[in-house]
Amino acid sequence: MTGVQTCALPIFNENVKDLATIVEAQGDGYREFTRIAMHTGLPTVLGWEHHVRQRGLAPEEVPARKRAIYAIYTSTDIDLTKKYLAQYGVDYVIIGDVERANYRPLAIEKFENHPEVFTKVATIDDSVIYRTYLSKDNPAYKSALKQ
Repeated sequence: MTGVQTCALPIFNENVKDLATIVEAQGDGYREFTRIAMHTGLPTVLGWEHHVRQRGLAPEEVPARKRAIYAIYTSTDIDLTKKYLAQYGVDYVIIGDVERANYRPLAIEKFENHPEVFTKVATIDDSVIYRTYLSKDNPAYKSALKQ
């Protein structure tokens, strides 16, 4: 593991006190995908597809979550992004090499240009971790779910 994979683990393990939901690149099992969730135990919007199906996730939920992850990373529509962040209770968004390689075009400007939604909490090499306004640490979390 390199970059965000190794350096992010202490950031999450030492600073996140509750179970925080993250969103990161999703794909085939036993590859580079869901690396933060796998090494921290934090829940993610969608892990390895075969595993989540084995654990009983409804079959229609897998493609729905894939669409949500894709939109979070690629859509320039901030309202659509906020909808998915709220729907899945996303606390942190990971943007590293894996996300850049798998979600094109990556709507990186969205994360930088909407501080009311995203707060950069760590930069590790070329990787960035954003806390969302939906973070359970944010007092506005419950009101955001009602929107």
